[in-house]
Amino acid sequence: MSFRYFKHWLRFTSIQSIVILALMSISHLSTAFAQTNPKGGIDWILVVDTSASMRGVGGTKNIFDQVKNSITEFVNTARLGDTVTIYSFDKDVTLNANDITITSNPDRGKLKQIISSLQAQGMRTHTGKAVQMALEHSALLNQRPDALGRTVSIVFLTDGVEDVRGISNPVPIPSNTEFLRHQQCKPYIFFVSLYHFTKNMIHIVSGASLTKNNVSGS
Repeated sequence: MSFRYFKHWLRFTSIQSIVILALMSISHLSTAFAQTNPKGGIDWILVVDTSASMRGVGGTKNIFDQVKNSITEFVNTARLGDTVTIYSFDKDVTLNANDITITSNPDRGKLKQIISSLQAQGMRTHTGKAVQMALEHSALLNQRPDALGRTVSIVFLTDGVEDVRGISNPVPIPSNTEFLRHQQCKPYIFFVSLYHFTKNMIHIVSGASLTKNNVSGS
């Protein structure tokens, strides 16, 4: 498919289809990385923007239900033995699911309930703190006794740029660079931007393993 027709396809394809395509591509890529070691296994950290703009406040598209449906489809395809952690972020960052190991369908069901309960009602978009929390979580995962041979993949789902107006002592996105640089086992980091990619995000990937999916939903 040529780039010209690919852009045309994106323009007339639903957000849900685009996000599913991005997540499935990330999943296949991360699985390939994990299979280089017979122990394998992927520890997923999903970081979801829950600012009000995700549901159309401020004149943007209401894409939040489609994003949640896409994450649910992703959970359906995660492999047995994978773990899933879910953070949501707007003005602050919330840990919604902590290292849930997928061993059976009830585990997937628990994750789906958590995803369904997410609401996009927050003010502001504190992306820097979300990045910080995800990186700190990945560092903890890499300290586990069974970490050898596993892969940590962090996926950010957001619709726009950082907005920290009124937040005291905000965490700048580039401030995470140093922490990431000193991680012995660096995570794979994916940004799925549903509007436009934040320029500052480029700074945090220095020294990291990064695949970027920049998808326009406009």
